[in-house]
Amino acid sequence: MGRKPKITIIDERHGEATPIKEEVIPVVYTKPQMHSYLLSTASYNYSLYAQRIKYSVISRIQQRISEFMAKDMNFYHLLEQAKEWAEHRTNTTFVFPMKEIISLTDKDVKVIENALDELMKTRIKYERNDRLGNPFVGSFHFAESYEINITQRIVTICLTEKCYLTLMNFIYGYSLYDLHIIRKFKSVYSMRLYEILYGQRNDFFLNIDDIRQMFMLEDKYKSPGDMKKFVIEKAKKEMDELSPRTFDYECIYKKNDSPNGGRPVLHTIRFIPKDNPNVRYIHQEQLDKMKLAEIRRNKTKSSNLLSYDIVNKLEEYGITREGMVNGKNAETLMKFDRLTSEEQRHYFWQSVSLKITNSVKEITNRQGFVMKQIQDLVARWEANPQPLTDEEARKFNDMDALPF
Repeated sequence: MGRKPKITIIDERHGEATPIKEEVIPVVYTKPQMHSYLLSTASYNYSLYAQRIKYSVISRIQQRISEFMAKDMNFYHLLEQAKEWAEHRTNTTFVFPMKEIISLTDKDVKVIENALDELMKTRIKYERNDRLGNPFVGSFHFAESYEINITQRIVTICLTEKCYLTLMNFIYGYSLYDLHIIRKFKSVYSMRLYEILYGQRNDFFLNIDDIRQMFMLEDKYKSPGDMKKFVIEKAKKEMDELSPRTFDYECIYKKNDSPNGGRPVLHTIRFIPKDNPNVRYIHQEQLDKMKLAEIRRNKTKSSNLLSYDIVNKLEEYGITREGMVNGKNAETLMKFDRLTSEEQRHYFWQSVSLKITNSVKEITNRQGFVMKQIQDLVARWEANPQPLTDEEARKFNDMDALPF
């Protein structure tokens, strides 16, 4: 009998695995993001960090797409609206923290700077047909400018108009996938194949030349065998470990056309998409229940379930780790952790500190006051499931004006 795989929760807050029990590998389910199929099938070869920047931009475009599609499901209307949005540079400019791309070390600035330069210099080549079936080819750059705030570790990137319109163009189709999962991949080939495979239910074929052109590998892996080993097999291995969707594949060979004959040559890969039996989706509410059950069985410490900044701040205000897991506190704090980013919580803790300092009456029960502030914030954001973005949170200079 085979050994059961170790159960690991891939938590979208921590970006790391927390063991729960041994049956399967649950993955936190988050709302799938729309990705233009025109971009999924385009030819480009970005580095790992350039890809991650691309996904950070896509995640920030989703809210605008969702708001429009809730009123009008017509993709042509969306594209027309996007053309109006693109006229104002503020709509094509996006801000995000460096920690979304890479862990925080002194070398990060140079790594991200190189990735941003790559997004400005490397062209994306695409093919499309118009409504009458006439073929077109074209290319564009992803970004036209960027700026890095080294002190605050904030990245600002401005897209080219053509890139922005491509990201908003779903007329030629789109794929839905979970950005949380795709960000975990360390191979750009896994990322690109995941974009194509995620929504596929039927087998499909790509010949070696198509794959080489899509990934712009004309000067790399010239042998079809190397393409299979370093692109296909590497992507499959990573998707088997991390993704709820993966694939099997079959190699199709053709006769060797060389004068001396020889072995058949790998010509085409048949991709067979499938669900991954070792990785399954789990809804966030179900995950919270599992974690609460672990807390109540006293098998898991609160510090393993909550972000470190939350645990440290609560201890500063006199809330013990036992107090964090008692009664409703655990459920409230897990929602607080899930609904907020570390940067947003930074502003929240500042506002709490100012309220305590500036209070007319002395606040004697600081633990109760802090928990009440957290409960009010969670209730407000659950009623309105569109919390502030990091960029919006930074706009508040007057801490009393923060909506906490």
